[in-house]
Amino acid sequence: MAGSDTPRRILIGTTNPSKFQSLSRRFFQFSGVACVSPSDLALQMEIPETGATMAENAQLKARAFHRRTGLAVLSADSGLFFRELPMDDPRQPGPYIRRVGGRVLTDEEMLQYYSGLAREFGLLHACYCTAFAGVDEEGRDAVFFQDDPRDADFFRAFGFLMCSHPHEKRNPGWPLDSLSMDPYFQRYWFDIADSEYEIPELAPIRQLQTHFQVRVTAFLEQFFRLQRKQPLENH
Repeated sequence: MAGSDTPRRILIGTTNPSKFQSLSRRFFQFSGVACVSPSDLALQMEIPETGATMAENAQLKARAFHRRTGLAVLSADSGLFFRELPMDDPRQPGPYIRRVGGRVLTDEEMLQYYSGLAREFGLLHACYCTAFAGVDEEGRDAVFFQDDPRDADFFRAFGFLMCSHPHEKRNPGWPLDSLSMDPYFQRYWFDIADSEYEIPELAPIRQLQTHFQVRVTAFLEQFFRLQRKQPLENH
């Protein structure tokens, strides 16, 4: 463990720049933590995602990064689900968002493939489900997975629309953001200011999102034995 004056390094186990930013933000409310990326450590690792579920893939990545570095690690793996497709439909992405027809798609190939699905079915009602896996410095590990696309409250909180025409903007590592629209505003995510989500009409959605997100925060706090920042530390 790091000393009291030295931030504890937690490796965010991903080479995806967008995912690194998303996962590292989850530690902002905790004291004494410094999130590092594989590139910060000059790590070049290709970890086959051979698990059958998001939880298995997240755990594979977390364990592999810990074995290489000895650091505490947080990894995550997401699946994509469409309400229009039965869960057993081969076109239902699930944990294989990038893998189609036995090959791994590039960002632009993903845009082409998923925009094609949206052209076939019309606007798709979609949601991401994410599993989190942690390993601490001693090698103790745990997985947290609560997301269920069949849960009406979860889908209401985090569901979105996937369209057939990509936005001109790109989010490296998360190409499908260019096809994603908010179901309330019926506009691209890229075109909605954060302040617009604060309208009173969306208060029930914000409450549902908080209901799920606080559980993730509690997992991180308890598993990694973290301390929340005092109010003055947040400024």
